Amino acid sequence: MNPRIIRVVLIVVTSLACATVARAAADAANRCQRTIEGYGVHYTKRALKVVRTCAKSGSSISSCLATELPARLSSSRERWGKRAARHCRDVDVFRTLGYHATCGVAPSQCTFRASTLDAPGGANDLLDCLACRIQESVADIGPRLYADVSEEHACHSRIGAGGVRYTRALLGALFQCQLDKRTSIAECLSDDQVDDLLSDKRAIWTRKSRQACKSTNPISGSPGYAPFCSGGAPSTPGSCPRWVPACSFNPVSNVTQSGANNDLIDCLTCQTHEAALSVARDLFGVNLCCVGSECMTVRTRRACRAAGGTPAYHQSGTVLSGYLSGPHGVAAGADGSVYVADSNGYRVQKVDPLGITTTVWSGGWTSGVAVDDATGDVLVNLRCEDRVLRVTPGGSVSTFAGTGSSQGPAGNGGPATSATVVAPNRVVTDGAGNAYITESGFLHAVCGPIVGGRENLRRIDSNGDIHPFAGNGFGSNGEGGPATSAGLGIPYAVRIAPDGGVIIGEAGLHRVVRVDPVTGVLTRVAGIPSTIFGSYSGDGGPAVRARLYEACGVAPAPGGAVYIADMVNNRVRFVDRLGSITTVAGTGFGFQPHVDGIPAIHSDFGCPEDVVVGPDGLAYVASITGNRIGTLEVVNY
Repeated sequence: MNPRIIRVVLIVVTSLACATVARAAADAANRCQRTIEGYGVHYTKRALKVVRTCAKSGSSISSCLATELPARLSSSRERWGKRAARHCRDVDVFRTLGYHATCGVAPSQCTFRASTLDAPGGANDLLDCLACRIQESVADIGPRLYADVSEEHACHSRIGAGGVRYTRALLGALFQCQLDKRTSIAECLSDDQVDDLLSDKRAIWTRKSRQACKSTNPISGSPGYAPFCSGGAPSTPGSCPRWVPACSFNPVSNVTQSGANNDLIDCLTCQTHEAALSVARDLFGVNLCCVGSECMTVRTRRACRAAGGTPAYHQSGTVLSGYLSGPHGVAAGADGSVYVADSNGYRVQKVDPLGITTTVWSGGWTSGVAVDDATGDVLVNLRCEDRVLRVTPGGSVSTFAGTGSSQGPAGNGGPATSATVVAPNRVVTDGAGNAYITESGFLHAVCGPIVGGRENLRRIDSNGDIHPFAGNGFGSNGEGGPATSAGLGIPYAVRIAPDGGVIIGEAGLHRVVRVDPVTGVLTRVAGIPSTIFGSYSGDGGPAVRARLYEACGVAPAPGGAVYIADMVNNRVRFVDRLGSITTVAGTGFGFQPHVDGIPAIHSDFGCPEDVVVGPDGLAYVASITGNRIGTLEVVNY
């Protein structure tokens, strides 16, 4: 036979063999994932049945669950292990499927290492981890639904049992979405049919609770539900607390009433969503998925594999520490240099690509910094001096905007140096000669008197003249309309997206919004608008339904994604172009040790005040309590 023909035949045979092996490996991974998910959901539903049993036990729900959950679920855990061992043989569940080898994030008690799928003994493998996390979620939501007291009357029973049924329905809907091959948990919860189903279930829960509680108030009376949804008063705005629990609402005094975040069922609905989302995140996954060179989409493990992708996560690192004191701002130059508003050091520092640190400017407390790559000028925000400085590469310093006073005319249409600029917290340039400055009369209260009517974003053109761009007083009104007519709530952060869109982070209404570069329309990217107190919730779900607590930093990323420095929540969160939100850095605790080279969700990013994406693709995070500039790098499992 012709040698050339032989070579062609061998190539074809080898290619077919390789394709067959690859297909077999993919099939095995998919079977493994389906088994872990299916038995995990079954395990969770059995755990929720134990809650109903404990509600009739005559003892506290928490003490009953501590004993009954391990005892009643042991056989289910054993069957889960046997079935998973059969279907996950030769599958690397950590690298291939994207499960973390470290179980849980504080304050979870499930923080052991898990290096295998299933192994003899307890607290040493992946299924132990998932079982522990499920038990922990159920042990948290059960006492909340029943005020940690066994059923005392019809009102109490309707509230607790209705919550258990709602949680089961939510979990079932999320699992059905996996069977229907949805891309993400967020896509599932955004589906109209799923939304209608859950709305109906919640309406039944609300109606029956209202009817049963006509003659009693279970908050002020028996069984004594906590008036604070999270169990304690919300953290003070502007603080860097050690921990913010989920669903931190203002005090509630009624079972049901019109409005959001103001009654007991609102509170418990938030808590049930957090419990179900916790299970869903662990079982189904909310990982970044790398398809080719694109890694900025959040998908479930099944969806990632179906797209031919590989799971990824953010790894923690450090670019600068030890020389900083409460850094409030960070910027990245086109040459790879990183600029830091070293606030309590009263200076701006620059770290060049070789790691050499120099002081660019000193002389005052600064909240933000930006670099104009076209000129090399550095812009420095002096929030409490009501002005922005320009520092040239040669070191010359001049006023860029503001008169140094919050009193007087805004000066729109005229020179920015003659205009009053109130508490300019951040500034950014767009590469076309324009700069955008945040302005907030309420934020000015940290420096002096409140200045009414100044919740704005303003644009300074290439001629140095200043113009209105977004904001028309304090409020969340105007979404979907012209940005100049919309309300804003302490606009605190601003960045320019690759497509020219302007991304704004709010510290007062706890939202992230976007102004379209063509139409000028303002839309919401993330966060449920709320006033005074923010909260934490929604990871894995739709970003527009999540709760933030002071979106003090925003950073557009490739592909339409956005990083959010969720300051009071001690987390960096990530919104992909499809609308999913997830935490990518920070444990929720502040003042904890930071560790480089590990998944960033296991490391401290306390009080993240700002974030920016550099030309190298890394996200740089200014951590106030850590006195450091951390880095987030996307790496494959």
